[in-house]
Amino acid sequence: MKNSLACALCDSKDAVLCICKEAAFCEPGCRAKCLRVHNLLCVEMNRWGFATPRPDDKSYIGIYFPVDGTGPELYWSKNRFKIQKNEATGLVEEIDLLSVDDDEVTSGEVQINCNVATKNELPVPLILSVRDARGCDGSQVNLSILEMTRGDQRGVWAGPAILSCQNEHISIADLTYFSSFLKTFRDKAGSLKHALRVGELAHVQLERPGLFAEVKEMAKIRKEARDTASSPSASPEFED
Repeated sequence: MKNSLACALCDSKDAVLCICKEAAFCEPGCRAKCLRVHNLLCVEMNRWGFATPRPDDKSYIGIYFPVDGTGPELYWSKNRFKIQKNEATGLVEEIDLLSVDDDEVTSGEVQINCNVATKNELPVPLILSVRDARGCDGSQVNLSILEMTRGDQRGVWAGPAILSCQNEHISIADLTYFSSFLKTFRDKAGSLKHALRVGELAHVQLERPGLFAEVKEMAKIRKEARDTASSPSASPEFED
């Protein structure tokens, strides 16, 4: 069905609305490129919404990437805090998703203002919240993000991560925007290719060999793309 939403990848207005009604994609090209990531939460959004009532009017839908997870998870958020109602007491509780052993840590936030694939401004900016000291506090590579990208990401992204909007529900289309962002933006914890080179993903190789093999293969593909690119004026921000 046609709709008023632009394609979540290329921003074309000639896009087809997904059955989740949260995102639209051009057929067949952009949809084929984005389908695997989109499907991680496409059906889950409706099921989760019915099964998990909103705790209060100050909480909004966010996306959580646990360090040792297998993909993105939905949660009721106040940015870095998960909001849930205690069934025993009926009270609304806040859980700090970025804490280290229940100790609060300083968070670092990256604001995503545009669709990186097209440079067009997003209707609502996305906020990526991560541990500020993730590069030196022992935080390991975020496996939820790695499972989502299958290695098609520039940064290593250590520690838990949260994707949210300021006083707005996040949409499934935002997952596609975030995926495009990850392909080019380098995390302060370092690059994924460096992590592979120095053995920082040894635990992934041991515990998730299939994922590790895909990540290594994607690293080769990204290197070949860099080697063949003829872009001498490319911004240093986007060099590995």
